[in-house]
This record gives sequence, structure tokens and C-alpha cells, in this order.
Amino acid sequence: MVSETPRLGLNTYEQGDENWSHTDAVEAVDEHAIKRGAISDRPDEGEYDDELFAAIDQRIIWRWDESESDWKAFSGLGSEGEPVPGTSHFEALEAERTGVIEVDEQPTTEELAVGFYNLNGQLVARTED
Repeated sequence: MVSETPRLGLNTYEQGDENWSHTDAVEAVDEHAIKRGAISDRPDEGEYDDELFAAIDQRIIWRWDESESDWKAFSGLGSEGEPVPGTSHFEALEAERTGVIEVDEQPTTEELAVGFYNLNGQLVARTED
């Protein structure tokens, strides 16, 4: 007998039915697939902690944080009109010299002015004065 997965409506089968051998894979895809669409299509709440939603109009992937009951920017490119929250958006960037360094501490205000950071606040490149 054919059943459907709860999120994406993918077909699953009972053992012994024709096509039954792929049910585990279908259920895993249904659970871990990233839903995507316009930001207006993103649900108000996620179905589970760490669920991802790709807002294709913003070019941002959002992660549901169950402990805060809120969507948090997870990754993406953003755009000039919709930068990834907590970041700046650059279509192009030029520098005469850059380098990658490891930093053990939170960056200072001076470092923030002359470096590039990932979404976790880690300094990934510092420009030379």
C-alpha cells in the first residue's frame, strides 16, 4: 500500500510491495530536504530544530532555532537590497593584499573595521593598512 511522507508527500511502500526498497531513502530525503521558495512562502515556524529554508528571492538560507522560536540567517549571498542579516553585501571587492589568519578571541572594534568575518563572527581575512 502506498503512503506519503509528511513534509513533501513522497511515496513510500510497505515491505514486499513493488518499489518498496527505496522507502528508507525517501523518508530520509523528506526529513532533510531544504524547502525553498520566496521569503513570503517561509512558514512562521519551523517543523523541527535546525530545519532549513532557502529564500530564493533573498539568496539567503534560514535555519529554524527552536530554542528561540525564530528563523536565523544561516548562509547565503544576499543582495544589495537584502543583505544577509548581520553582514554587508558586496557585489565586487578589490584589495591589493589579503591573507587568511586564525583568531582565538573575539575581534576588537579596530579589527572589525579592517577584516572579513563569517556568520559566526570569526575573522577569516584581514586587510592590511
